[in-house]
Amino acid sequence: MSRHLNESQRAMVAGKLANMNVGKPSKSNMPIGTISQTSAAELLNVSERSVKRAKKVQDKAVPESWRISHTAAIENQKIKRQICTMIFPKSE
Repeated sequence: MSRHLNESQRAMVAGKLANMNVGKPSKSNMPIGTISQTSAAELLNVSERSVKRAKKVQDKAVPESWRISHTAAIENQKIKRQICTMIFPKSE
């Protein structure tokens, strides 16, 4: 099944690709494989502004592992315990 990415999704991919440090690059010490935001935008057919916004979101976003709230984590543990006691009842 083929799937096409929309503009926002392409901008996020471009943001991940863009790995050049901020500032004016020096030709002599630029690592091989660095991609500017401008180049990434051209590669994925999105605006440079979209790439900058996507990069900002990626830099400021909360990591996936921290998105669950503390209360939800506690509830999740309670449910897991209940399931375990149903599957493996305590022998008396």
